[in-house]
Amino acid sequence: MDNKLRRWSVNITKKNQPVTLLMEDLSAVGNISITAALPILAAFGHQVLPLPTMMLSAQTEGFGQPARLDTNPWLQQTAKHWQSLPTMKIDVALIGYVGKVATVKSVAKFLTTWSPTLTVIDPVIGDEGKMYPTLDDDYMDHLAHLLPLANVITPNATELSLFSGVTFAKEPTDAELLAALTKLQRQLPNTTIVVTGVKRGDQIGCCWLEQKTSKLAQYFVPYIPRHFSGAGDVFVAILTGYLTAQISISDAVTTTMNDLVKAMRITADLGYMSGLNLVSILNTITTTQLEDDE
Repeated sequence: MDNKLRRWSVNITKKNQPVTLLMEDLSAVGNISITAALPILAAFGHQVLPLPTMMLSAQTEGFGQPARLDTNPWLQQTAKHWQSLPTMKIDVALIGYVGKVATVKSVAKFLTTWSPTLTVIDPVIGDEGKMYPTLDDDYMDHLAHLLPLANVITPNATELSLFSGVTFAKEPTDAELLAALTKLQRQLPNTTIVVTGVKRGDQIGCCWLEQKTSKLAQYFVPYIPRHFSGAGDVFVAILTGYLTAQISISDAVTTTMNDLVKAMRITADLGYMSGLNLVSILNTITTTQLEDDE
């Protein structure tokens, strides 16, 4: 896995910016998913190709029942059109919430047709110990078949449990996380698994397996006691950006978490009801890009 990332990073230059496929839901109100991920990837210099896997009038938390639009017919037409373009290429893919079995199949078609060098999948399927009520086991099975196409996946603790079949408490122990990661890693030998949203008392962080030792690696930041809608979307977008910038998985995760907790503090201070304030994140990323140019 690390070798793939190193080969990818060598190909990135300021004159050769990655073309990045971004597929997840678009919520018009809420500042999450595509509306959050697109400016983050753009700040890293990516040429973003945003394809909504579904469209909603608002995100599903705190805004009542949103109006929904199934975009899968359009995605199929888009794939057909793109295949007619001889110069069409995709270097990076970031896949977030999909929502329907038919759309999962369309996502797989994009990935297998254009074979991105780096594919990051956030397998959004559940939280708080259970699957989301709009999804079922059939959907999970189809999503599981998508995961081998990824270089990196970012399940939360609940999703790790669902995909690995290892059950654990709300705050899993290191031994439970290691068992679940090890089991899922056997199923996905060519994929790096970064588990997000792991609670440890007054801290929250990520866990993954060290490549050489298969030991549990961890990084935690202070836990801010409130819910932040779209935090997972923002995390995976920042992580994807850093993984295309000559940085190891360990450094990418720790840097991403530091950026994220800074944004969370600012968001809490401003009293946002939905989504994260992205100003600090975008400033950090663009400043870093400018320093690299000097």
